[in-house]
Amino acid sequence: MKLRTLLALAFTIITLLPIGALAIWLDRSAFQKEIDAVEEKHLLLADNIGAALSRYSADLTSAFKLARLQRQNERVSSGLLTYLRLRHVRSLFWADPETNAILGRIDPDPRFKPGDVGAILAAVPEGRVVEGVTFTGVLPDGNAEPTIFMVAREEGGPVSIAAVETSYFVELQRSVKFGRRGHAAIVDHRGRLLAHPLEDWRMEMRDITVIEPVVRMMDGETGVLAFFSPARKADMVAGYSVVPGPGWGVMVVQPLFELQERASSERMIVAGIMLVTLIVSTLFSWVFSGYLTRSILPIVEAANANALGYFGIEAAKPTSLAPRELRTLARSFNILAREIKSSHERNGKALESARQAEEEYRSIFDAVAIGIYRIGMDGHLLRANPAMVRLNGFESEDRMLAALGDDTTQWHVDPHRREKFLRLLVEHGEVRNFVSEIYCHRTDRKIWVSEDARAIHDGDGNLLYFEGTMLDITERKKAEEATRRAIEAEAHNKTKSAFLATVSHELRTPLNAIIGFSEIMKRGTMGPIGVPRYGEYVEAIHDSGLHLLDLIDDLLDLSKIEAGKFELHDEMLDLGTLIPRVSQNIAVGAAKKQLTLTLELEPDLPVLRADRRSTERMLLNLLSNAVKFTPEGGNIAIQAFACEGGIAVSVADDGIGIKEADLEKVMTPFTQAEETLVRTQAGTGLGLPIVRSLIEMHGGAVELRSTLGAGTTVTIRFPAGRAIRQVA
Repeated sequence: MKLRTLLALAFTIITLLPIGALAIWLDRSAFQKEIDAVEEKHLLLADNIGAALSRYSADLTSAFKLARLQRQNERVSSGLLTYLRLRHVRSLFWADPETNAILGRIDPDPRFKPGDVGAILAAVPEGRVVEGVTFTGVLPDGNAEPTIFMVAREEGGPVSIAAVETSYFVELQRSVKFGRRGHAAIVDHRGRLLAHPLEDWRMEMRDITVIEPVVRMMDGETGVLAFFSPARKADMVAGYSVVPGPGWGVMVVQPLFELQERASSERMIVAGIMLVTLIVSTLFSWVFSGYLTRSILPIVEAANANALGYFGIEAAKPTSLAPRELRTLARSFNILAREIKSSHERNGKALESARQAEEEYRSIFDAVAIGIYRIGMDGHLLRANPAMVRLNGFESEDRMLAALGDDTTQWHVDPHRREKFLRLLVEHGEVRNFVSEIYCHRTDRKIWVSEDARAIHDGDGNLLYFEGTMLDITERKKAEEATRRAIEAEAHNKTKSAFLATVSHELRTPLNAIIGFSEIMKRGTMGPIGVPRYGEYVEAIHDSGLHLLDLIDDLLDLSKIEAGKFELHDEMLDLGTLIPRVSQNIAVGAAKKQLTLTLELEPDLPVLRADRRSTERMLLNLLSNAVKFTPEGGNIAIQAFACEGGIAVSVADDGIGIKEADLEKVMTPFTQAEETLVRTQAGTGLGLPIVRSLIEMHGGAVELRSTLGAGTTVTIRFPAGRAIRQVA
């Protein structure tokens, strides 16, 4: 926008501000006069309608009482019925309050249907009581017509009910019309419509307590209020009044825009004044702004020429009629133009030297294979060479700066490394071979880097920023870590193997003596034991020794498996012979607990190619667990069958079972499904882990299925390559 146009516009606006304020005040004043005039009229109309409804409610109450009295005398006069019909009473009926059954009725209008008597009686507690008669809110009758019910309970007898249609309310509402859209609305004490210009709203007895005048009428207030009408979708002004007793509310409503239209004549006068003022002020502003800008144009043209690179162009001298400030501005600008030209000539040579130095620096910066970066004192990443960009997984320096510019605090995996790095830089001015693990932000990959960095200062010794290099040493760290772990693992395995061998040697010798001597004492080879209880002790010693010997064997086998020193010696095994023979090892224990042992071997089962000792060990571990965890009188079933080209052997029991959460736990060495403090069976928890290790060495797998309290089934599956079909 040109300066002349801007000045003219500014002067015009300044002129219009007071005129506009005056016009707004006059417009609002005229509108307020209309509102003040209407408020009194609307409130008067609302009060008049309210007075009519008050008389109407009194008439209904008196007539209803008289009808009840005549009914007690078993005769309702025809004159009273005529009066009730004129008062819009459609029916009088009596109901049993316990069963809601209608006991009798008098219908001035034979078309009337009472509807749900229970709903009428349920509305009584929320109704309004007038001289002992309760007026309910508007409710639907049996024909879904809006109806007000008058209810009175006879002492020790039925409930008297009068049904009053809302036509009288509609007549009153329709009698109020003014303006184009002025109207009245009548609601019951709950804010539901009794009469309204919108017939469908009246028929559905709509709740309009969302508008403020209705809320105030529900609180018993009378007055005038402006509000927004959902029905008319416009701002309205309403006078409202409340009918004492039944609590009906009356609103007399008129749209505000009709009042605004009445004030339009004064608005036209105000608009004319503003238009004339606008024209005069615009002409004056245009002439005056032209005078001011005429002396500025030469300076503007000279400034544009210098901006385009024509350094040294001076502005034409203003005339003597120009303001003194503009003449001073022109002289100062010309001095500045001459200085710019001189500085441009001096800087040209310096820029050429800097350009050459920048090209040399850029060549080195971009070509080096090591990551180079520059970081500000606040941790903001300033520069990164292509090697640094690639190291962090970005396509360009711009993308890396945009993504990582102010987020270098998240660069190091260990934030304390960054703090130490910066502290060393500040204290010593440089850091060498600083190894850290960082995030490649683009890929979220972690890498190890070695950094060299130094602090850069200005001529006065002030710290400006840090420059550094970064080298990816991830592969070197991986190799170092792998070497360290291999050394530690080898040392650990040697230590464990030596320990187990020593423990085995040291324990086997006394165990053999314990088991052997206790066996002799059990059999009484050297003569009977004098005290019978000692025989029980000897048997316990013998069993404990055997249990401890089994534990040592399990530990040695597990150690060999984990160390990869357990060797398989495959043989051709006939499971039809092998399984019954292994089952004999647990027969005594099963008999003690009265367990039923069932063998189901599939006919024509293939020959199994496997290590005999390992296979027997797996079967014995599974059978021992089944006997151990099956209560007395239980059942154990052994099955062998062909499966997916291979061979499967399963051991199922109906014992205590295992929790679903413990299924994986029991496959881990030295763990059991039961808690340590409540375990009911001895053991180390090595049985199933050894079975899994041995079957996996055969290329197979183990499957564990169990339900707590219902039993366990363990299946070992040998692969197809170990099932040998015999040729006839």
